[in-house]
Amino acid sequence: MKLWKEPLDPDRHVDHFGVGSATPRKRVHGREQAYFVQVAGFTFELASIDQLGVALEWFATPIHPSSREPVFEHEKGEWQPWHSRLPAFIKKSSKRERVIEALRRALEAFR
Repeated sequence: MKLWKEPLDPDRHVDHFGVGSATPRKRVHGREQAYFVQVAGFTFELASIDQLGVALEWFATPIHPSSREPVFEHEKGEWQPWHSRLPAFIKKSSKRERVIEALRRALEAFR
C-alpha cells in the first residue's frame, strides 16, 4: 500500500468521479491537491477527501444493487458511474478487504 498527494496539475490530474470517464480538473484556490492510494496493483486517483470517503463506503458495502444500469442517460448527459469503470479484479473479496483497509488508512492520513 502506498499513499501520497500532489499539488494539482490540471494537465495530468483528472476527476474520475466526474461526468464521463475522466473530467479535467481546474485550479480554483491554488492549493488544490490530487490524492493517490495504490493498493492491490491498482492506483486510485481522487480529487478530494470526500471522494475518498465515497470510495471507502462503496467498497465497505458488501452487496450492491444491480449493475444493469443504462450506459448513457440522455436526460442527464452522464456516462457510467465511477465504480462501474473499476477493473473487475479490484472488486473481488480477497482484494476488496485490502482496498478497504488502504482507503481507511488514507482517510486518516489525509485528514
